[in-house]
Amino acid sequence: VAYLSVDQNISVILGSGSDKVNCKTLMQEIMTEFGGRGGGKPDFSQGGIQDISIANEVMGRIIEKIKDSINKG
Repeated sequence: VAYLSVDQNISVILGSGSDKVNCKTLMQEIMTEFGGRGGGKPDFSQGGIQDISIANEVMGRIIEKIKDSINKG
């Protein structure tokens, strides 16, 4: 599950019941790519980005990374 909320910041929550998707790793990679911060556990992570103008780009990248993770396993 990927949840993205936009208000004064972009807030992202990732959750997975699959070993193929490591939420902690994905969150750290994505947040770093977009200048944000995030972390958590392999099955649940959260992060944030200050620039709300890139919300669609961030969500697209999340979907891409999740698909890549699933297809690798």
